[in-house]
Amino acid sequence: MKRILDNGYAINLGEYRADVGGLAAPIFDSEGKVVAALGISGPLSRLSSAKIKEFSALVSRSAKAVTAMIRQA
Repeated sequence: MKRILDNGYAINLGEYRADVGGLAAPIFDSEGKVVAALGISGPLSRLSSAKIKEFSALVSRSAKAVTAMIRQA
């Protein structure tokens, strides 16, 4: 849990399905509560460590952008 909090996203490397992985970042409401998540998933054969690192930045930025839009509403 500490790693997830530190990174700002969670990684799934086959925990749900043996051949599927993904990552997700939280979306917060105006009170700071997690209300949703934004993520991607795909076959582990295509989600290398480099791809996960690349996508983690995109997913995190996108989740933060959605959070900002919610807080402005």
